[in-house]
Amino acid sequence: MSCVTRMWISRFPAPADVLTPAPRSIPLSDAAALPLVGLTAWQALFEHAKLAAGQRVLVNGAGGKVGGLACSWPSGPVRT
Repeated sequence: MSCVTRMWISRFPAPADVLTPAPRSIPLSDAAALPLVGLTAWQALFEHAKLAAGQRVLVNGAGGKVGGLACSWPSGPVRT
């Protein structure tokens, strides 16, 4: 039988060049969820649905966070 120990940490070290400040206009808990929401929307549209330029998509449930973000990319995400 194995024993698993779970623990919570309040800080996690990360390189400064991969971090960005949280927006001050929204609660910190909402700001913390933005990367997860963005990744979920991206995966649904471009990895699973294989959405390409010129195609249309119906976003069912666009009132939620993921659907709302998916709708904010009307002509595709901005690539830099």
